[in-house]
Amino acid sequence: SGVSTAVKHLSPETRVVGVQATGAETVHESLDKGIPVVLDEVDTIADGIATGGISETTLDIIEANVDEVVTVSDTDIAQAILLLMERAKQVVEGAGAASVAAVLSDSLDVSGETVMPLLCGGNLDMTQMREVLIHALTERQQLLQLRVRIDDQPGVMEEISGVIARQGANIHDVRHERSVENLEIGEAYLVFNVETSGAEHAQTIITAIRDAGYPVDNVARKAQNGAL
Repeated sequence: SGVSTAVKHLSPETRVVGVQATGAETVHESLDKGIPVVLDEVDTIADGIATGGISETTLDIIEANVDEVVTVSDTDIAQAILLLMERAKQVVEGAGAASVAAVLSDSLDVSGETVMPLLCGGNLDMTQMREVLIHALTERQQLLQLRVRIDDQPGVMEEISGVIARQGANIHDVRHERSVENLEIGEAYLVFNVETSGAEHAQTIITAIRDAGYPVDNVARKAQNGAL
C-alpha cells in the first residue's frame, strides 16, 4: 500500500503490479465483487503473503493505485529464491521473491519496460530454505531420483552405477526396493539420488541407463508434477 501510493504520487504513469501466491489468491475475486474475500485456508511457501484475505482499506488502495495483479505458483517462487541466491547473492523469503517470480513467469509482459521488483524480506529459516532449494533443483533436474527396474542379481548395482558415473554425474545415495506390488519374483528397483548439471545432463543419464537395457523413471519429477 505504501509503495503503490508513493509511486503513483510521484510518477502516475509508472505501472504498479501486485503479486499473489496461487495458494493464497484473493485479490482478483475481491476486485470482481468489490468487497474483500477471505479464504478458509491458504497453502503457499510465501508466509508473508499467506494472509488469506485483505482489508477494505487495502482493497481501496489496490483499486486506486495498482494497475494489475498476477499470481505465481510455489514452484515459480522457489525458482526465484534459487536464482536470487545464485545471481544476486541475496537470501530472500518467499513473499519477497514473489516479485521476481512474476517477472520470470509467463503471466507478466514487461518487454520494453524498466522493471524494479521489490525484494522485501529475508525471513527464510534453514529448514525451509533446504525444502525450497530441493524443490527448485528438482524442477531444474539438477537433482534426480531415478528408479531403475532390475533383475535382482549381484553386480547389477555396480553396473548401473558405472553407467551413471561415465556420464559425469554424482550419486548421492542408492537403495534397494523389493517389496513393491508390481514387481515379479526376483525383480527389484534400485533408487538412485543423483546430482546433475541440469536438464540436458539429466536426459543424457536417463538415456544411457535405458541404452544399457534398464527401464528407468525420474520419480522425483513425476511426484513433483503430480503434486502441482
